[in-house]
This record gives sequence, structure tokens and C-alpha cells, in this order.
Amino acid sequence: MGYAFTPDPGQFDAMAAVLRRRLPGRWGRRQVARYLSEQSALLLDKHIGRARAAFHAQLSGTRRQFTSELDRRFADGAGRIAEAVRAAAQLRTEQAPQLNAARHQAETVLEQARALAVRFDAAAGREVCVDAAVA
Repeated sequence: MGYAFTPDPGQFDAMAAVLRRRLPGRWGRRQVARYLSEQSALLLDKHIGRARAAFHAQLSGTRRQFTSELDRRFADGAGRIAEAVRAAAQLRTEQAPQLNAARHQAETVLEQARALAVRFDAAAGREVCVDAAVA
């Protein structure tokens, strides 16, 4: 059995020596840092472009949905207005005979009231003005 006058290197020291030989020095680290910086800038530009394109696609889709919803609501409103106009025209057509009868009756009552006013004026001894009776 012999005595060891140097410390036992162990696995950690052996691995550290290998890594020191394999890892780049100061110049190598600068090269790696520059390369990573360039690559990250390229990748970042790609991702920003993709994000911009995705946002633009979403915005276009939202605009299409909004426009179609506005068109649908306008068509619904215009349809309801058109239906109300048609219903009013149909109601006017249906009620035309009744309106004409009511108008004729009102004109008859008005003529009777005028005739009665003329008779009252004549009975009271006032001068009868035919224009006033007609107005």
C-alpha cells in the first residue's frame, strides 16, 4: 500500500478539466454571444411578423362579423318598416269605404248645421250672410 502525496482528483475535478478544455475562451464566448444575438433578432422578427399577421387576420374576421351583423340588423329594420307601410296601405284600402261613409255623413251633418244656422239667423231677424254660413 502506498501513500498518496497528491490529492485524489475524483470525478468532479476530472469533469471540470474536460469542460475547461471543451468550453470556448473569451473570444469564443463573444462569438457565441454575437451569433445568439443575431439569431434571436431573426427569430424575434419572424415571431413579430407572425403575431402581426395573426392580429390582422383576427381584426379582418371581426370586421367582417361586425359588418355582416350591421347589414343583418339594417335589413331586419328595413323589413319591419316595409311591412308596416304595407300593413298601413292595406288597412287604408280596407277602411276606405268606412272613411268615405263617415266623410259623407260628416258633410251631411255640416250642411244640416248650416241650414239650421241660417234658419236661426232668419228667425232672429238678422241678415243672413250666405258666405258666412258656407264658411
